[in-house]
Amino acid sequence: MRVLRYIIGVGVCLILLCIGGCTIYTWSLFSSFDHLEQHAKNVITGAELQTWATNLLAGYSRTNMAVFIERSNCPVQLCGLCPRLGPSVIVYKFNEARPPSVRIMWHSGFIGAAGFEIGDANFVGSGHKWQDAVYFYGNR
Repeated sequence: MRVLRYIIGVGVCLILLCIGGCTIYTWSLFSSFDHLEQHAKNVITGAELQTWATNLLAGYSRTNMAVFIERSNCPVQLCGLCPRLGPSVIVYKFNEARPPSVRIMWHSGFIGAAGFEIGDANFVGSGHKWQDAVYFYGNR
């Protein structure tokens, strides 16, 4: 009887530990995602983002394309902001109707998407303006 109580007690403790671990993991994921823009402002400037993006765009001369770039090409300052979700980097070069741009995006089907749209000096993106040609968007 005593052994049975011990086994049940250990089982209950393990279940509570699993629930607590899942709760902490989920909370940290949501917290890092919800504070993405604020944390980005602490580690990088709009000017640095625009310089990085225009240099990246210069390497692509073809139009009518959207290219996913290796995550390692993302500015290193942004890689640790929400590590479980990304970031993903996409280069857009369509035509004169839509100026070339780069999107840095953190996304999950569960919590949504947020990130930066960056382009040349005359670029206007979605979201709100960080500076000319650098926009932050989020859909939570």
